[in-house]
Amino acid sequence: MTTQYHPYFRIYLIWHPQFPKGQHLSKYLFQHICADPEHPLLRGLGIPIHFRSAPFPPETDSPKRINLKDSLNSATFVLIDDHMVINKSWEQYIESLWDAASRLAPHHRLYPVALTESAYNLSDKIAQTNFIRIYQIDNTANQRDTLLRKVLHSCCRQLQPITSKGQAEEGKAPPPVQLFLSHAKKDELQLAQGIREWLLEDNTLDNFFDTKDIAPGYDFREEIKAGLKDSALLICQTDAYATRYFCRWEILTAKKYRVPILLINAARD
Repeated sequence: MTTQYHPYFRIYLIWHPQFPKGQHLSKYLFQHICADPEHPLLRGLGIPIHFRSAPFPPETDSPKRINLKDSLNSATFVLIDDHMVINKSWEQYIESLWDAASRLAPHHRLYPVALTESAYNLSDKIAQTNFIRIYQIDNTANQRDTLLRKVLHSCCRQLQPITSKGQAEEGKAPPPVQLFLSHAKKDELQLAQGIREWLLEDNTLDNFFDTKDIAPGYDFREEIKAGLKDSALLICQTDAYATRYFCRWEILTAKKYRVPILLINAARD
């Protein structure tokens, strides 16, 4: 007797076949989240991505159905444009998928993406949901980069309480992913401050910055330890970084709590 393999996580991207920008955005997301088809030997993130756009069977007007139980967890992003909004078959297709994901939450979720201003008219059932809004952004390059960040952050935010075996409060979304900015103040403090300012402008990720988030009179170690437990550690590796005691201690603490670690190589000498 064989056991069917179920991937831990899958992403589904849905768009109307008469909307070429949907295909363009989906290919861009595939390239950066799964793998780059033009460079097959380069290892990407390797997260499985599946497309739903072409009618299946061909004589119908909506794509192939998605069986959410084919994976342990999934995130479905619906790229909504005017063609999808005015098509009743697509409305029914998205609504049935919404119902299925809602029954299997938090392991499976559907995220509507507004690519036009009328996207909110697709369905009364999901109209009260907070959409990822892309149509307000100026050009295609900025739209696709913003969408990539929003998709990745939504996936991390969805999986965070599942992987940590925590339980989000019923009816409330998990908190945003927090980046702990580890840096040496002796050199390139400006780099860490610039990253923090960009994060605040982008308004997607939360961040922990010791000079701003540790109140006077409180123990550095305890505050840093508490901040690290629920964060991803972002290392600004400058020339002085490894010489600073607290920088080394932050890395060891992050390893102790098995939090994700990312590194910016900013060494000059």
